[in-house]
Amino acid sequence: MTDAAAPLIFHIGYPKTATAILQHQIFSNPALGLALGGGNLSRAHLFDKLVLDDGYQFDAAATAQILRDLEAPQRAAGLTPIWSDETLIGDCIRQVYNGNAIAQQITGMGVPVKIIITVREQQSLCMASWREYVKGGGAQPFERFIGTGHEPMSFTPLLQPEHLMYHRAVDFYADQIGA
Repeated sequence: MTDAAAPLIFHIGYPKTATAILQHQIFSNPALGLALGGGNLSRAHLFDKLVLDDGYQFDAAATAQILRDLEAPQRAAGLTPIWSDETLIGDCIRQVYNGNAIAQQITGMGVPVKIIITVREQQSLCMASWREYVKGGGAQPFERFIGTGHEPMSFTPLLQPEHLMYHRAVDFYADQIGA
């Protein structure tokens, strides 16, 4: 398979699903034939090109080419690059729910892509996310973080329940790129 035909591989999350272990012990392990796409600045490149990019001016073809160029050294070394950032599916701790917009960018690049989605049992993910929120200085009580189901209109919990509906992301990607 030529480099141009090789899929761009993205690990998109969810947060709190052992991503750091995957990134440091699996995805960047040459003994396994893997490397983080773009090397040590992999996450910075993803943020720059997908998360922080002005979606109105997103250039899918240019972004795909930039990612291909950045992963060229890993491919030249015989490694399979993986682009990994757990917040590409959204980040409840920061109340960023942009997973669908990023999914449209990733699947709209006009190149083959493969997606890795890691999940965690929802109650466990809620507790781990809340603990990280509190460690980061968050002051809302747990009930405000997850909600009670009786919030007034337009007052949503920090962790929106829809974020835990993993099938929505899986179904979107499967519809766009296949199972």
